[in-house]
Amino acid sequence: MNEDLFRKRLRRAAGLVVVVATAGGIYLDWKSFTINLAASAIAAVAGVLLVFLVVERLLEQRRRDSWAIVERPTLAATRADLIDASLGFFRVIFAHPMTWFHALLEGRDVATEDALQVLRLMGVEAAKYPNESRAEELHDGVAWALAHIRDVLTPRVIAIGSDPELVEVLVRLDVEESRWKSALIAQGETGGVETYPKALCVLIAIGDAYAAILVREGARPAAK
Repeated sequence: MNEDLFRKRLRRAAGLVVVVATAGGIYLDWKSFTINLAASAIAAVAGVLLVFLVVERLLEQRRRDSWAIVERPTLAATRADLIDASLGFFRVIFAHPMTWFHALLEGRDVATEDALQVLRLMGVEAAKYPNESRAEELHDGVAWALAHIRDVLTPRVIAIGSDPELVEVLVRLDVEESRWKSALIAQGETGGVETYPKALCVLIAIGDAYAAILVREGARPAAK
């Protein structure tokens, strides 16, 4: 006998048994049958909910345990990439002061408030000196570090992390870099497109992401 036909007939037979059993129960004592049926349905729903809650808690605990293992190296790698990207801005836009450069280098290995303040100041100062002529060079200098965050670190945080705020700042950085890249492409094909403002948005997003790392590494208290 064809297997699909057998399964089809088996399902029909099972359905017929359910219908006959239900009709028989109603015919013999419909009140008791209805009460028992309702109680069975409630018990089944409660059982499903209980299993769902238990499984959800187990999965959440597993995510927390996995994140506890990779959190520190992930934050450290993200911090280093953020500073590497900011140094790309520094080399193209800023000729001075070197104290900023040294603060960024120190903030690459250990999260520091000084490095964050430099990142904030860079955003303010860079807005004063737009330079469209070096836009492509600027992007090339930061793209590799941002690509590592986008392709490796952000997916890791999304997959096993339990930190939606960190995910948000990293995704925002990716969005701003994508907009910058799109502006560069449009500028190359048609001209007349300002790309520098998009670059500034990326620099600001780098600062926001670094601030989030600073909080999570305990170098800055969380905002209330």
